[in-house]
Amino acid sequence: MDTILTNAVRSIQIGVEDYLKSDERRILSAVRNIQAGILLLAKEHLRRLSPPGSNEVLLRKRIVAKATAAGVQFIGDGKKTLDEHELLSRYADLGIVVNWQPLRDLTLRRNELEHYRTDASVETLRELVAGSAVIVRELVQNVLGEDPQALLGVDCWSVMLETEAVYEAELRRCRGTLEAIAWRSPTMGDAVDQIECSACHSKLVEQRVPENADQMAAEFRCISCSHTPEVAEIIEGALQQALFADLYIAATDGGEPPLWQCLDCDADATVIEEGFCAVCGSGLPEETCAVCHKGLTRDEIAENRCLCSYHRYQMDKDD
Repeated sequence: MDTILTNAVRSIQIGVEDYLKSDERRILSAVRNIQAGILLLAKEHLRRLSPPGSNEVLLRKRIVAKATAAGVQFIGDGKKTLDEHELLSRYADLGIVVNWQPLRDLTLRRNELEHYRTDASVETLRELVAGSAVIVRELVQNVLGEDPQALLGVDCWSVMLETEAVYEAELRRCRGTLEAIAWRSPTMGDAVDQIECSACHSKLVEQRVPENADQMAAEFRCISCSHTPEVAEIIEGALQQALFADLYIAATDGGEPPLWQCLDCDADATVIEEGFCAVCGSGLPEETCAVCHKGLTRDEIAENRCLCSYHRYQMDKDD
């Protein structure tokens, strides 16, 4: 077995062993080891794709062009390999599709742990480890073309499958408690799977009274960290996740974002396409000045409501 793959398997196996211990310190080690193991699995595939004699070019931070008798050849320069951001970009460039979210979640918490400032509970960290089986399976089985049980060992893979099954069952139960809610916004109704805790970002959020259908009467609780997010927090977070691509394009390329801050309840939940706030139901504000009828910018609407900057200045001056 190649060194990268050997190290990947050992990291994941040690992470699973840490996960099974009751010692709180061992779950921190589990997060670090499994995150490292997943990265190494991803690197192993790039190693396999690299042409012979290229110094594993697809793995390297630096690539140089070398003239050979057969033409120009790209060679990996040095021993430094890709960091996580570069790795994901390399996969995208190669058209290899992987759901990286479990890795991103683990990396976020690992970075916090390295700086001794995480607010994640032990249960939240255990949840991350439990959810890692999804990406381990995807990389081992779909990308590397290996058998997860044969590669990781029966004991290790059985634990990963069991923890994933428990997590998925709990997620289904939590989602089931949200089914009765009649969301004001159709966009929000389609974004229920994006609901997460605003404190720890766990998706294990339940409605305390599953029979309740009124979104404004809903009481939520995160079963990972016990935070009780408000309705506005739940809706804002879900909409931002569901409309992330459009929000990103608006922020980077310009244009109107799909969400505005509501002038009545202050939630960032006014869905422009629907014309009202997903939290309180208030409609879009007037887009022309009440005095001169000049079109208002988004900033003017947010700061001055129904007046352009000039007439707001005049009104403040008169006061």
